[in-house]
Amino acid sequence: MRRDNGRQHNGGRRPDAIRLAVFDLDGTLTLSGTSVLIHLGRAFGFADTAEHLSVRHAHGTLTNAQVSQTAAEFLRDRSRHELQRALHSLPMVDGIAETVDMLIGRQVRCALATITFDFAAKYVAQRYGFQDVMATTLEWSLDARATGHVQAAKEPSDKRRFIRRQCARLGIHKSEVLVVGDTYTDIPAMKVAGFSIGFNPTPDVEQVASISIHDTRDLRHVMPHIRHLLSDPA
Repeated sequence: MRRDNGRQHNGGRRPDAIRLAVFDLDGTLTLSGTSVLIHLGRAFGFADTAEHLSVRHAHGTLTNAQVSQTAAEFLRDRSRHELQRALHSLPMVDGIAETVDMLIGRQVRCALATITFDFAAKYVAQRYGFQDVMATTLEWSLDARATGHVQAAKEPSDKRRFIRRQCARLGIHKSEVLVVGDTYTDIPAMKVAGFSIGFNPTPDVEQVASISIHDTRDLRHVMPHIRHLLSDPA
């Protein structure tokens, strides 16, 4: 289940401490093979389009801005409440709340960094206790309905920029950042962080991640590795 690649992205040493933990959402906190987009597609009648968009983005033929704008058109006139209610059945891995609680209890700030829609990321953050969110911003009308437009789309490189901004805001070094993710969209963040965990990772992520954990549906499997970083950084 575990593979330690021995890769450190802060000059070949363990980070002095973990002060910020950044988690991906789709495929990391949601069950593998599930994403917010695909879940919304199934809920609101555009499942085939959602699958097609996801495949084209994975193949690099569509940017996330293009994917998000197309998806936003299918969500037009849906209320924020209606969209968030659909997320109640979003398939999630086990142990998210316990992992976040453990980190916060050790004075580690927890963030979600995702290229999916912000209403979904904020829903998950509130449900499980994440303190900060980076996500694609959907545009809303004054009566809290989706307009069918995207206000600000995020790309994988924005995760790297998010980490740098968070480090500046918190007064910490990038070596004090942990990233947990699963696919190519997490690689920019993993490359800038001091330590990274591939959670059911794709092969390209496994080549970058400090440690990889396979065949699990429980986020608590990252906890022993995080505790080791917190208690024995040498």
